[in-house]
Amino acid sequence: MAPLVILLGDLMNKPLFSACAFVALVLPHLASAQQGYIWNYERYISDDVFQTSLSVAHGVPETDDQQFWANCAIGANHTYAVATLAGDIGTLQSAAPAEVTFVTDSGYSQSFTGEVVRDEEFIHGIEFAVETSDGFWDALTSMGALGYRISGHEIAWLNGEGSGPAIHAFVSDCANIGDLTPETGGDAATGGYSKG
Repeated sequence: MAPLVILLGDLMNKPLFSACAFVALVLPHLASAQQGYIWNYERYISDDVFQTSLSVAHGVPETDDQQFWANCAIGANHTYAVATLAGDIGTLQSAAPAEVTFVTDSGYSQSFTGEVVRDEEFIHGIEFAVETSDGFWDALTSMGALGYRISGHEIAWLNGEGSGPAIHAFVSDCANIGDLTPETGGDAATGGYSKG
C-alpha cells in the first residue's frame, strides 16, 4: 500500500494527473481499507428544535473508528450540516484553515474550506460545512466512492456504497428539522440507519 501512496502523491502534483487515473488506482483498495465500515443515521427528536440531534456517519458501529460524520446545525436563516472527515493533515495544527477536495472518475470535483481537527485519541482531519441542497450528497450516494485530499496531503477515499438510505434521510430531516415531531417507542433500525 505504501508504494501506491507514494506514486499517487507524486502524480497528484503533476498537472496531467486526472481524477479518472486517481480513482482507477484507488478503488481496488476500498474493500480492504474499510472493513466493517457502514453508513448509519441516528436521530433524537425533541419538542425543542434546538435539542433535536440528527447525525449520519460512516465507520464501525459503536466504536471511535469513524471516517466521516455530519451533524445537522441550525443557522440564522437555514439549516446545514457540519461534517468531519478523517484524513492526513501532516503537521497542520488544530483549528488551522484547511481545504478538502473530492474527485471521482466521472469528472466530479468539489472543494470545501474548513478547519483542521486534531484529536489525539479520536480523529485527525477536517471539519467543514455543507448545505443540505449541495451536490456533494448526490455525488456521495451515486458515485460509489469519492477520492479526497486535505490541503495537499496524502490521498484517501470515502466509500459511498450503501449510503443512500442514511444520507437521504439525514439530508431530508435536516432541511426540515423544524417540522419534525417526537416519536414514541424505542429505537427502530430501518434500511441501514436508525431512528430514535
